[in-house]
Amino acid sequence: MKHFNTPKDIRVKHRVMEKPAGGSVPYNPLSGPGKMLEMAPSPIAQYDKEGRYTYVNSAFESIISCSRDELLGKKHCELLLWKELTPFWQDSIGTVIQTGKGITLDRELATPSGMKYYRIILTPEKNIIGQVESVLLVGNDLSEQKRDLDALRQSEKQLELILQTTPGGVTIIDISGRIYFANQTAEQILALDSKNHNDRYYNDPTYKITTVDGEILPETELPYIQVMMTGMPVYGMEHAIEHPDGRKVYLSVNAAPLLDYKDQITAIITSITDITKLKVAEQERERLIEELQDALNKVKTLSGLLPICAFCKDIRDDSGYWHQVEAYVKNHSRANFSHGVCPDCAKKHYPEYFKDQEPKKTT
Repeated sequence: MKHFNTPKDIRVKHRVMEKPAGGSVPYNPLSGPGKMLEMAPSPIAQYDKEGRYTYVNSAFESIISCSRDELLGKKHCELLLWKELTPFWQDSIGTVIQTGKGITLDRELATPSGMKYYRIILTPEKNIIGQVESVLLVGNDLSEQKRDLDALRQSEKQLELILQTTPGGVTIIDISGRIYFANQTAEQILALDSKNHNDRYYNDPTYKITTVDGEILPETELPYIQVMMTGMPVYGMEHAIEHPDGRKVYLSVNAAPLLDYKDQITAIITSITDITKLKVAEQERERLIEELQDALNKVKTLSGLLPICAFCKDIRDDSGYWHQVEAYVKNHSRANFSHGVCPDCAKKHYPEYFKDQEPKKTT
């Protein structure tokens, strides 16, 4: 269990106290030190080397529901309270007496006002020759802090569950640039190993980060750096990374700062969308548009007024040069020519093959 910080004023009361040789001396509530302990809001008790109560303050009486007269001179095992803690209690006090070293315990105790969470510090009290004569107990009620901590942990678990189940990739990057959280989607998008992604940084050289056009992307244009420099969120920043298998992945990134109570940046949270399919589709669409535009330009050229020679039938282009019909059409369209001979031309140029046939009349 994690330990809370002990307030400074309580720690001062726990320091090892030197007492005269010759046995444990109980605190006198009317003496100077005794008055301080009596007025303390924290429960305080003193035990001799046998584990018997030699002093308790009013706060201790309140939480244990026993008067000072009922406690003094008795061991904890002789009392009808906190029976389940008796072995633990006696062993802890015995350990402090035997070792001469203090112990800090975190325990939940039943009190008249309900269950309370206490930090209990057992401190050895030694005489001038270093022998342990007694043990001082000081309790600090951390119930409220424990409830707050439990609530915070529960909120953290709920937040992590939300981040893990969100369909988009989510990462949290600390101020050194290390990725210390990535949900499953982000692990897939960024090719992260779920077991050791804490070793990766946002600008890992293996990513070979570029613009979507394949140009080198300056470090200052990365989302993480933009947020760190301005302290403001950024949205829809696009760039490309390379996976270990060589596949290029296009990303759209939103990023925002996480601030502490002093409005200082403690981390950067990012949401990442894999837009690879979208970018590939855009590139394919642009290629098709270019091809269609080129074809349309050629069709428009052939649809215009073509200057053609009335005798040889050559066509003049926009630069004033003359071309045969076949060459001009081929250069300005996707059409190709296959040459043959029409019937009339065949009779004209090869009359020997048509001597016995009547010529067809043409209008």
